[in-house]
Amino acid sequence: MQLAVGARRTGMLHCRIVTHHHHQGGEAHPSPTISPSLLRLSAPRRLLVAGVLIALIWALAIWAMH
Repeated sequence: MQLAVGARRTGMLHCRIVTHHHHQGGEAHPSPTISPSLLRLSAPRRLLVAGVLIALIWALAIWAMH
């Protein structure tokens, strides 16, 4: 960030809180969307996903060596 000529840094952090609403006043907030996450999976399912990824990486490495 360029400072203007003659300006100096003060070391202060300025924050601006912005409220942003997509609904009419008095109505409830809309439900948030749930994003996919590995942390939402059960432990066995996470291990399965990790195993599949490891097998895929090994298969690609072996294919690349031929």
